[in-house]
Amino acid sequence: ATHLFTQFFNMNFTRFGKNGTASGILNAAASAAIAVQYWVFAPVAETLGWRVVTAIWAGIVILTVICIVFALRPANRFKKEFN
Repeated sequence: ATHLFTQFFNMNFTRFGKNGTASGILNAAASAAIAVQYWVFAPVAETLGWRVVTAIWAGIVILTVICIVFALRPANRFKKEFN
């Protein structure tokens, strides 16, 4: 589902010839997130246990939903202005 969401997001930049740039930025961010994930969550799981890791993940999911909600309005405005 996340991959499909990013593809639909990248399609908005096709008109400007920047869909490759948007895709590259999203792919770089995803790769950095995977690297940080292993660097942070492995020691947390070793020292504090998986319950703490799961609680952190739940917090990150909530924060992500909040960020998406705040990003939808500007994204929709951008889409309406250039369509």
